[in-house]
This record gives sequence, C-alpha cells and structure tokens, in this order.
Amino acid sequence: MKAKIKSVMAELQRSPTSKHFAEFSYQTNKQKGFTARIHRNDSGFSSIELTRNHGYNHRYLKTALQANFDEVLAAIIPPPGTGDSILTRHMVGSPPSPGATVTLPAGVTYYAVNGGIITCNGDYLPTAVQAVYVGSQTATCSGGGSIMAYTEFKIL
Repeated sequence: MKAKIKSVMAELQRSPTSKHFAEFSYQTNKQKGFTARIHRNDSGFSSIELTRNHGYNHRYLKTALQANFDEVLAAIIPPPGTGDSILTRHMVGSPPSPGATVTLPAGVTYYAVNGGIITCNGDYLPTAVQAVYVGSQTATCSGGGSIMAYTEFKIL
C-alpha cells in the first residue's frame, strides 16, 4: 500500500499539467481490494480519500490509508549511492550537456532519489561525487508551492 501511495504522489508531482488528484487501486486477493484518491492543492498533498472498498472493514481501511499517507509524507529522503539518480537545483541556470560527467561537491542539496517523492528541504551530499548529467525537469515539492526547475544526475 505504501509503495502505491509513493508512486501516485511522485506521478502527481511530475505531472506536466496542474492535476489535482490521482486514483490508484489495490487488490490483496479476490475478496479484498480498494480504490483511493490522493488530492493535491497549491499547498502540497492535502489528503487521501477512500473511493471504493471491497471486503475491508471501512474504519480500519481509512485509518490504515491515512497512517500510510502520513508516513510517506514524513519520510526522510534516502541517501543516494552509486548508480542512483538524484534531483538537485545545482547548475539549474547553466546545465552541462546531457551525458557530461561533472563533480557534484559535498554540500550540494538533493531533493529526490530514483524518482521518489521530491522533498521541499532536501538533504546534503556528505562528500563530493562524480555524476553524469541526465537532464532537467520541473516539478512541485511534496509541501507544495511553486513549480521549480531541477537537474537530474546519475551518480557514478
């Protein structure tokens, strides 16, 4: 369930349109499943709503969905490693050519790892790393606000 929530939130963040919600379905077996909708407003992700329930206790499912949604929002961004892709704001104004190898200095802030949820505050690279520039993209962080430009690098 948590993986589905993360995936839908990441999809909403990267949506080129101003999409305000996305639905997902989850089926545990033939007897149990549900459909839920994640809402986003200008301030960020606002809520999760149960839209269809088959076989679950309604109160239990609503509580579980909300707990998983809250946990995903509060998740700490994972530390990147070799082979991981990260989103930064480093070199946004003057990005290198796609495929160029660059050194990202220690202290560069990264906001997402491997296409995960884009955090608003990010975390810092503890050491300098070699990385290949992949490209640029625009998105809104999980807390909402303005659409920002990000640069994507793959760590070597």
